[in-house]
Amino acid sequence: MKTRAWLIVLVLLCSVAQSRAELVVMKFGATWCPGCIIQDKHFQTRAVKKVLSGLHIAVWHYDADKHPEAHKKYKVEALPYMLLVDYDRKKNTARIIRATAQGQLIPADKLPAWLTPPKRRLE
Repeated sequence: MKTRAWLIVLVLLCSVAQSRAELVVMKFGATWCPGCIIQDKHFQTRAVKKVLSGLHIAVWHYDADKHPEAHKKYKVEALPYMLLVDYDRKKNTARIIRATAQGQLIPADKLPAWLTPPKRRLE
């Protein structure tokens, strides 16, 4: 099981490296989860789409039924759940910079602010 978890992280890093994205939203949900369906609709709003494209944020969906290993690796116990991950191109590493409370639904008007990361430190 550890190998599969590391494979998920490796695929994430490689896919992000090939895209322009430096931030990734990891959305954990399920088709049978009412809160997840509402959260998915929030991602379709004009304000959220503007933030996603403007900041080059990739969105990864992990369905509980299709990707149980990802839910287990990140200890997802309640849906919906989201992580905002910062990808550092120079170091080829990723770190979680923000997470929702498990089972928390972010209102549509608050989602653009949640997706906007804190300023990066100058190195």
